[in-house]
Amino acid sequence: MSESLVSNTEHNQRRIALLQAGILVLISTLLFWRVHHYVYDVASSVPDAAHAFAVPILVLILAWLRRHDLFQRIGRGSFWGVVIIVFGLFIYGISNWPFHYGYPDKVTSVIVIAGIILVTCGWRFLFRCLPLIFLILVAIPTGVRTFARLIITPETITLEVVRAALDLLPGISITLDGQDMYYLGDQGGGVIALAEPHRGAQILLAYLTICIFLTFTRIRPIWQIITLAILSIPVVLFCNFARVTLWGIITIYGNYDPLSGVPRITSAILALCLAYIIFGLFITLINSLVIEGGKTEEISLSKDNRGEQS
Repeated sequence: MSESLVSNTEHNQRRIALLQAGILVLISTLLFWRVHHYVYDVASSVPDAAHAFAVPILVLILAWLRRHDLFQRIGRGSFWGVVIIVFGLFIYGISNWPFHYGYPDKVTSVIVIAGIILVTCGWRFLFRCLPLIFLILVAIPTGVRTFARLIITPETITLEVVRAALDLLPGISITLDGQDMYYLGDQGGGVIALAEPHRGAQILLAYLTICIFLTFTRIRPIWQIITLAILSIPVVLFCNFARVTLWGIITIYGNYDPLSGVPRITSAILALCLAYIIFGLFITLINSLVIEGGKTEEISLSKDNRGEQS
């Protein structure tokens, strides 16, 4: 009887902590409404950042898939959550005055949410919520100049590799002049991706979103998370190469105008599907290795048991 009473008390305490966290997150959402409006505006106007619309749905799916584990991990809140909240609000304040830093201003909303989770539900719950927090982070677009500095090297390498790949097409000659790619063939010539800033490099975050979501659709040990995190880097870069290459092929053989949206949209959709398939195959491979390893251990244990019985 006493054990049942204690269990009901713990269950109610967890529900109260979860309710408190939900109310505080809702309040923080209203407090940082300007940040959410900015993300919405960018996602609406920049097609390569449109994955931000899918992130809330993906977060809810992950939360639902691990709902039982999350509920069991709700514990005593930590005072360090208050420290994180105050720190986030401090960064938010100085990012608006006297300094004007765009990206830290946006990220502070995620810092405050992490602090709310910690102060209401404890460290173990916050640790399980990290994948959800990562998804929210990749939905926040960086500034144009900051992103340009980060992406300039991989973008240059990607364009060089794409030029070499397209140059292998029969009867097609490709030249790269700065950030502009020109092609010349029997049917004439033209420009590939002329009107697109950074060659759609912001869609790299969309590939990363797919990788994060697929990784955390199930609870995984740390070694699997690290392995998949390392694998996500070549997957993201390869899919971006495939996207620009497909863009070029569609433009050349479809004889599309450089400003046409057909090559851009078609190549982006195909590359996103490719990212899902490739990373899904990696996850399937890791899952199969884990299952086979478990079966091997079970067989060895059964042999040992039979040896002891004999």
